[in-house]
Amino acid sequence: KISIPKSFHFIGKSSPGGVFFVDSDIAARAQMLAEALRSRGIGRGDRVALWLTAGAEQVSAILGCWMVGAAFCVLPSY
Repeated sequence: KISIPKSFHFIGKSSPGGVFFVDSDIAARAQMLAEALRSRGIGRGDRVALWLTAGAEQVSAILGCWMVGAAFCVLPSY
């Protein structure tokens, strides 16, 4: 089981004032991605490339990969 922090506060170019997410929001997004990965046959030992900007989506995607046991590589987003 993956331990998810209680909250995340993202600050970046697209949200200089910051965006706050609680653990249930991140966990729900991560679970949706994990289910999508499983439905495509991705599981333990597989590799997934992530092309996302930094923020809640990226954290959710990383956690979703971990939930199915897959490794991930974050591709640069310019």
